[in-house]
Amino acid sequence: MKLLNTSRSKRGFTLIEVLIVLGIFILLAVSGLFMTLDAYRRYTFRSERDTIVSLLERARSEAMSNTDQTPHGFCFSNLDNEYILFEGINCEDVNIKKEITPALSDITLSGLPDTGVTFSPLSGQTNWSGEITLTQGPNQTVININSEGLIEW
Repeated sequence: MKLLNTSRSKRGFTLIEVLIVLGIFILLAVSGLFMTLDAYRRYTFRSERDTIVSLLERARSEAMSNTDQTPHGFCFSNLDNEYILFEGINCEDVNIKKEITPALSDITLSGLPDTGVTFSPLSGQTNWSGEITLTQGPNQTVININSEGLIEW
């Protein structure tokens, strides 16, 4: 006589097991998304700071190498939200703009004079010394420029 197997063998997962695993996966994905967005914001902020420092150093370098036998400088246009490299005494003369670089829309740059920072030919000394504060949301950094033209960040 053959005995019948009355217990069913379990195969697969129950609905509760699937829902628990799905819930854990969603929690991990959401927390990773928030960390990724925060890392991206920090990256864009550091990139913007590096762009400003690079443009300042380039203006100083061109002035020190006496390119076109004229001062070179850097300024920020609040109206157009752009960084400007220029030749000459100040940023207000439209005819002497050398390079225009767009800025991020949510960046605030304070402390920089409206006429910009001008570096003298051959010496690299500046017409202005002080702090430029770069702000984007909770992120903030300070770029220092002394009268000798040294740029620190």
